Amino acid sequence: DCFGPVPGTRRMRQALERLNNVFGLRDCSDRTMYFSDQLELFAEERTAQCLRHALGACLGPCAGLCSAADYAGQVRAARAFLRGKDLALLTSLEAEMHVAAGARQFERAANLRDLWQELAWLNDQVARIAAVRRDYSFVYPACDHAGRQIWFFIRNAQVAAIARAPRTDQ
Repeated sequence: DCFGPVPGTRRMRQALERLNNVFGLRDCSDRTMYFSDQLELFAEERTAQCLRHALGACLGPCAGLCSAADYAGQVRAARAFLRGKDLALLTSLEAEMHVAAGARQFERAANLRDLWQELAWLNDQVARIAAVRRDYSFVYPACDHAGRQIWFFIRNAQVAAIARAPRTDQ
């Protein structure tokens, strides 16, 4: 899936990092994933390669600490959030924030507020882009490889047609 472009690269990185942490998704460069339900010919003892698992911010697929189904479920949940189809995360964070404030756990409430603000901003950005893709159609003029002007007809963020630009004899 591709969501974007979103302005504010630094803020976007922070929001995506928070989203990864909430859903326990990996962000490490190691491409090897082992799942607890995966059969292996020569099983070996593995440990998580980073501190994120110990902090509860990653399911630990690098060490086989979760099943493939559990990890896939978290990926589906994150996609549903980014698509705007499941915003229960924002609702639950807001409720947790109010409970923490009511219990006079102000530092926890502030952390939850900051997390909620980052994810709400991310949701707003992705929703804005989805609306533009859905609602705007336009013609994009360009030149082909021979230097002739052509038009790209864009509808729903996809090229619907390509045609040579009309010419008039004047």
